[in-house]
Amino acid sequence: MSNKNPPAFTRRVYIFNFLSLTISILILAFSWAATALATSDSKIEMGISEYKKTDGNHAIIRPKRERKSTTDHSKLKELQGPFFSGPEVTKACLECHNTAGHQFMKNKHWTWDYKHPKTGQHLGKSVLINNFCTNARGNEGMCAQCHAGYGMDSSDFDFTNQGNIDCLVCHESTGTYYKTPTSKGNKACSIMFEGKPAIDWTKIAQSVDMPSRSNCGKCHFYGGGGDNVKHGDLSSVLFDPPKAVDVHMSEA
Repeated sequence: MSNKNPPAFTRRVYIFNFLSLTISILILAFSWAATALATSDSKIEMGISEYKKTDGNHAIIRPKRERKSTTDHSKLKELQGPFFSGPEVTKACLECHNTAGHQFMKNKHWTWDYKHPKTGQHLGKSVLINNFCTNARGNEGMCAQCHAGYGMDSSDFDFTNQGNIDCLVCHESTGTYYKTPTSKGNKACSIMFEGKPAIDWTKIAQSVDMPSRSNCGKCHFYGGGGDNVKHGDLSSVLFDPPKAVDVHMSEA
């Protein structure tokens, strides 16, 4: 008589062992998840609630911090306006900051151009092809919303004219400043600019302060046309993140 187990019995043993192993793994996984949640900020629902601290204009909804600037620009006669465009504000800025324009025109935020000092490589947004947005050439109208200048709509932009510098993109502190494309793009992109209020140029000019995370984030958190689109580690949550998201940038 054979000592081998019948096939049906063997299958039942295999199924029982498989189910036991699966249940054990699930128990361990749930235990780990429960521990992680218990030690993290219970108020954070990842992917949802951390974005509630920003509004449609990417303005931070929190008490305004003490000003960093040593000058209250709202009291300067040069900024009493009225202003009706960005270049008008720039002209007023340069009347006092009379060397800032030439200094800034050496900055990569302006040139979009960089030559590596060791390799001689020609780099920068104006010439480089990346694996997400490919290249800005031919699409300057959309890309230039994050250029620290006014009027870039082609590769013929005048980088020698300091009157084209956009001071506000890095220095305004109202959270209401925005830029629209300088050239016509796909109609689908127009939804990005629907319903935006008119810019109060005088109010924004008088708000200038030292650059903050809010200024940087408007471009770097929304690169590629949306929140967290281009850079997987940069999103609007970093305007005011809880420790559970970024322990270094959190002020909690």
